[in-house]
Amino acid sequence: MTFKNFLKRVNAPLHDNRTVLREGEDIEDWEEVQRKQREKEAIRKEIARCLLPDIVAYFESEQGQRDFAEWKAGQEAAKKEKSEVA
Repeated sequence: MTFKNFLKRVNAPLHDNRTVLREGEDIEDWEEVQRKQREKEAIRKEIARCLLPDIVAYFESEQGQRDFAEWKAGQEAAKKEKSEVA
């Protein structure tokens, strides 16, 4: 599994169209829709329970370690660049 596929798999259940405040929609109406459509705690825990073994296995693999090190180096470079600008 590539890092890109891994991120897609993790992000898929977390992102959907139901969380957008549409033009002309009151915040109260939006909050009511969110309450009705919110997944139950048990469902969220089940999703996490299904994904966690894959997440752990990926980050323990050599490819996962390399990707994480690459990501971390990029984050540190961005932080350093940001502090130099400020």
